[in-house]
Amino acid sequence: MSYEPIKNRLKQLASRINTTNHKEIRQELIEIQKQISTSELVSMHRATLKEIIGSIFEKANEFQQKEQEVFEAQALNNFSFLKQKIVEAIDFTQQNLNDHDAIWQKLLEVQQHFKGVKLLSEQREQLYDTLQKLFDLAKKRREEAMKEQEKFSSQHFDKLDDQVAIVVSQSETADMDKAWSMLLETKDKVLNSHLIHTHRKRLLDKLQEGFEIVKIRKEERWENFAKASRENADAIKQKLNLAALELDNSDVFSEKWELLLSIQQ
Repeated sequence: MSYEPIKNRLKQLASRINTTNHKEIRQELIEIQKQISTSELVSMHRATLKEIIGSIFEKANEFQQKEQEVFEAQALNNFSFLKQKIVEAIDFTQQNLNDHDAIWQKLLEVQQHFKGVKLLSEQREQLYDTLQKLFDLAKKRREEAMKEQEKFSSQHFDKLDDQVAIVVSQSETADMDKAWSMLLETKDKVLNSHLIHTHRKRLLDKLQEGFEIVKIRKEERWENFAKASRENADAIKQKLNLAALELDNSDVFSEKWELLLSIQQ
């Protein structure tokens, strides 16, 4: 490529360079330098182009420096903000040592603040390292708490399991209202006991069997009552029909009266 086209292209780059495209312009300058190195140019022209390129590089460096200063200022503000969030998480952890789920959720909230935030690499590493230690500590405490809860749950499960078995067996023979009340009382005990999910579910499933038994017994009682009521109503209807027939065919009032009385008994 000859001198004039290269010079004109450099002038265009010099007029276009700004805070948003200086990196792109820098790459174009590097490409032009390669072209100049392979072009046949007189020394004066080569020196002029080199001078122009140098001035454009200086502008690019100025823009890059300003950009870096803005980035570092933003990074410092972000670092202070995230550091405060971590301090708040530490305070929250100390104030809620036994609320492991709340602590974990708090740490996740802090972690979310890191997304898309500008930080220097050493700042990000420092904050992440602190946050990871908090996650590790929270995980360890939660696992220890779960082991203690499982131990406690196992110790109380057998006792409650025996109570549930007795109540469920009585649901087949005891007074239905009493059996229902006992099932509800035992269910409250299970729900209010500090059991792990699997233990609580096993006991509640067994109690549900007792509730179903009582429901079936109540339905059978109602069906038997309804059946007896229907049969009694049919018998009364038959007697009334018979009485009406007798009254129509008999001339003796006393006999009719006695028949009516027998129906009422």
